[in-house]
Amino acid sequence: MNCQPKCSSTNAMISRVPLFEGLDPEELAEICIGARKINAARGEMLFRKDDVIASCLNLTQEHFSRILHDLSTCGLLSVEGRDIHIENLTQFWQCACQIVSQVEEEQQMEQELIERSEQAARGSLVRLALATVCS
Repeated sequence: MNCQPKCSSTNAMISRVPLFEGLDPEELAEICIGARKINAARGEMLFRKDDVIASCLNLTQEHFSRILHDLSTCGLLSVEGRDIHIENLTQFWQCACQIVSQVEEEQQMEQELIERSEQAARGSLVRLALATVCS
């Protein structure tokens, strides 16, 4: 089985990831500056599950754990204790980007709900204060 990517450059590879589709070449180039190529054999350990990974991804530990569970359910990785094994790197990145996007949307919706609740609470307090002063 040929495991070589179909793209010849990091830029071309990243541009195929759904999360980065539609970015300008300049934006892709900025992302590629921080990217590094890793040649890994099937089953080779690339990283360990840890709070550090979640924080590097700007996710809470709970969201990171949920993402790992979803990817494991899809058969893209396996978690054995603190070890994470990626089964198919190309499929992993495609699926991971979709899941991260969904989580980010959920976090944004939660934040908007909190902000609306806070605004409603402030409005109620103002009405209560006015009713108290006026009575």
